[in-house]
Amino acid sequence: QGCEPAVRAARRALQLRAEMCHFTTNLQYYLMWEVLEAARTEFVARADAAADLDELVGAHEDYLATLLRKALLDEGSAHLRATLGALLDNMLGLAGVVRRLNEAVQGADRVTTERARRIQARVASGQWGTVAGEEAGDPWPPGEVGAIARRVEELAAAHARALQTFTDQLPAQAHDEVRFLLYRLDFNDFARRRTADDAGGAGAMDVDG
Repeated sequence: QGCEPAVRAARRALQLRAEMCHFTTNLQYYLMWEVLEAARTEFVARADAAADLDELVGAHEDYLATLLRKALLDEGSAHLRATLGALLDNMLGLAGVVRRLNEAVQGADRVTTERARRIQARVASGQWGTVAGEEAGDPWPPGEVGAIARRVEELAAAHARALQTFTDQLPAQAHDEVRFLLYRLDFNDFARRRTADDAGGAGAMDVDG
């Protein structure tokens, strides 16, 4: 009863979560392979070729400087880290909203289950299953699902703005590896593919209320 708004809110939250996961997965891949692994490989080669301790120390200092710069941890990347912080805040915000929606769903399920139990008990004792007015009413908390849906949309808009800012700021970085991150964060193409997939499978989609 009245579960359609909750289903729509859940679908939108899952869609937003997929977009956020796309970002975090590709950022993690960039840091692991384009930054950490590439820098480690270069450092090992220089360390093996070092003729003395000074060259080894110099190679290690360059290694650390490279990590800081390419991992966006240097002073010149402060604006990017601020945007990353906003993106992560939105992700944590979505986690809280999903918990809130889950609590609403569980609450409605408890109300519905208890109503069914009372009806069965009455029928078993030879009474009418329902009593006028007693089992009426929406099991969902008043206004809760609508508030959750609005919050999901607010987070989706904030995520889109922060992501656009982040990708706009990235080209200002001076190292070549950024182009790999930009390529992996080709979010418009990801979104187009996802939208096409959703449209293709919409007819077969069946979501239990």
